[in-house]
Amino acid sequence: MERLFINKENLNIDNIDGSETRVKAFLRNSNNEVLMIHNNYTYQLPGGHQLKDETLEDSLKRELSEETGITVEQTIEPFMMIREYNKNFLNTGKNICNTIYYYSIESDELPNGAKLNLTELESRTKLKFYYIKISELEEFIKKEQKNKRIEDMIAFELLEVIKVYKNLVLEGENL
Repeated sequence: MERLFINKENLNIDNIDGSETRVKAFLRNSNNEVLMIHNNYTYQLPGGHQLKDETLEDSLKRELSEETGITVEQTIEPFMMIREYNKNFLNTGKNICNTIYYYSIESDELPNGAKLNLTELESRTKLKFYYIKISELEEFIKKEQKNKRIEDMIAFELLEVIKVYKNLVLEGENL
């Protein structure tokens, strides 16, 4: 598994007030397209927070079911982990260590709005699903970042994940 550590503020363990763990899916269909979600005014991969006493794999399966209605049956392992140390996380005054695990999942099951179980915030914003060709994904992210339709940090992380995905997961497949 590839690991990326981001610590722009040079925080150390004594500076950290708490931590969050999230899981995200690089969900690819047989047309070499990746599912992206537009919600909360930004693009992102489907996924979310790990709940207490929940394994990472169970978290991802639950989040995919809640956000997309897609069911994952297979056993999955992350291909990448990003750990970021954030000073004054979301203006809370707290320094938080965020860890995100990225999983590669292949599925042709389509998002199913009838099965969604969204949070209040997710329900208030217009949730939209997009399938984007892997070969076009980097340019899409850069364009949406330039047009301020994707947060800079999310864009940076996605571009890193795409590089690792292409190198580790696809292992030479012709895109």
